[in-house]
Amino acid sequence: MANNLDILNIGNKPTFVNARRSEVIDVTIGTTFVSNYIRKWNVSDEESCSDHRHINFEIGRIQTSILTYQNPRKTNWEAYMVDLETCLDRMDFDIRDCIDLELAADRLQGAIIPTYNEHCPIVNQRSNKNVPWWNEDLARMRKKTRKAFRCARKSGSWDQYRRSLTEYNKVLRKSKKDKWRRQCEEVEQTQACARLYKILSKEPQVSINNTGEYTKTGEVTIRELFWVHFPGSEITNLTPESWTNSELETPKRASREDWQMTKVIDLAKIKWDVSSFQPYKSPGPDGIFQ
Repeated sequence: MANNLDILNIGNKPTFVNARRSEVIDVTIGTTFVSNYIRKWNVSDEESCSDHRHINFEIGRIQTSILTYQNPRKTNWEAYMVDLETCLDRMDFDIRDCIDLELAADRLQGAIIPTYNEHCPIVNQRSNKNVPWWNEDLARMRKKTRKAFRCARKSGSWDQYRRSLTEYNKVLRKSKKDKWRRQCEEVEQTQACARLYKILSKEPQVSINNTGEYTKTGEVTIRELFWVHFPGSEITNLTPESWTNSELETPKRASREDWQMTKVIDLAKIKWDVSSFQPYKSPGPDGIFQ
């Protein structure tokens, strides 16, 4: 009452049952605001393999967001290549300076990503409630333990239930440890980059900043990497008008000969660079897969 909390329990069905007593010792409490959304509070009749029973309730008026994703392996690559070639044939790239180069890159990205999204279906992410350490033996032992619990409540003899529950808990702990050990061994056998991705694959975030929190966007991640690898540096947006002789000399304007990138970049080197990535991997935050 001092903290304006409400008791959400309904009825007097026992929440704690063992060989000696049955009592209501588990209490669900919530604020006045939360209690208005709680529906169908009840003590489950399902055997929990514990002295405490399961408590079920529903929370109303909760809007959940549906997570979506794309699987590049299910892309219709033949139709993708045809449509992409059609889009690129309509573009005329006349690169004379760095501005034209940036515009051409933006137009190329604007053609690749929409075409990919068109031929790669977007599906809703389903929550997998199955845990990796669960198996048929545990399911069979849990069924046996629940049956022993029901018999113990009727007969009053709890010895068989205690033995069954102890055996079930031992096998359960062993299964969890074995699965975790196999998981660690599989992670150690993978490459460093794939190992990190495997560990964080279930997290929607992309990186961790210096405060220990996850970054939310690719731009923030790039800035964080910049500050980590180049400590003490600052990101500035200088323009030629803001430069002074004391800070930086006015750069020489690039000529047409300077933009002949074939001196250092050729088609063979670009193909080798792109082929160095693993299949279905994106080298950057642009979302373009290899």
